[in-house]
Amino acid sequence: MFKRSQLYLATRVNDGTIQTYLIGLERGGYIQRIGECRRGEELTYRLVRDVGVQAPRIRKDGTPVVQGQAREQMWRSMRILGDFSVRDLSVHGSTDEVSVNEADAKSYVHYLRKAGYLVVTLIGKPGTPARYRLLPARYTGP
Repeated sequence: MFKRSQLYLATRVNDGTIQTYLIGLERGGYIQRIGECRRGEELTYRLVRDVGVQAPRIRKDGTPVVQGQAREQMWRSMRILGDFSVRDLSVHGSTDEVSVNEADAKSYVHYLRKAGYLVVTLIGKPGTPARYRLLPARYTGP
C-alpha cells in the first residue's frame, strides 16, 4: 500500500506528474484505490498487477506507450542474431504489439553504422542484401 505523498518523497517528481501517472496506472489496471475518497484525506493505493522491475509506460487513459519500442526490439534482435540484414531486423524485431517496418530498420541501421556501432560483414549487391554485426565494444544499451 502507498500514497501519492510517499511517491513524491521517494522521487521528488512534480506532484501533478505523479497524479497523472497514478490515474493512468489505475485506468490501466495496475493499481487500485483502497477505501473511500474523503475530502481532506489522501488516497491509498495498492499494486494489483506487478509487471516487474520496469515501470509501466502508460498514457493517462491507461493505454501503453509504444513509442521507442521498435528500436528496443531491433537492438535486442541485433544482439541475439549476431549477423543480420535489414530484413532480418524487420522480421525478428516485430512482435504482435509492435511491428518494425523495413524502412525504419534501414534508417536505424544507417545511423548506427554512421555512429560506429555496426560493421558491414557482407557488402550488398543486387539480389543480395548487405549484412551487419553489432560491435561488442559499442554495446551501450538500447
